[in-house]
Amino acid sequence: MSRHSLLLASLLTLAPLAEEIGPVLVRSLCISCHSTMVIERARKTPSQWESTLRKMETNGMPPLSPALREPLLRFLSGTRGPSDTNRGQRGPWADHRNANPLW
Repeated sequence: MSRHSLLLASLLTLAPLAEEIGPVLVRSLCISCHSTMVIERARKTPSQWESTLRKMETNGMPPLSPALREPLLRFLSGTRGPSDTNRGQRGPWADHRNANPLW
């Protein structure tokens, strides 16, 4: 187990609930490569989040032990899961008729 995994695993003893440890894991694992906007916009099912984590592990994220993977998946699925209010919504610049004034 790497030092990174040991540090994160020790956090689990301080914050055993996924609601508490989830944001810590996201900040320590995801924000090093992605902006918070990328994570905030993502809406995925639990299986899609699992696939995303496996892909990120092949792209340089430290491999996650089950003790870290499970609370992270619970947090992402619970807070960044698909919802009826988010399905089908697109940003204002998704339509080519709405020219972005910054371009």
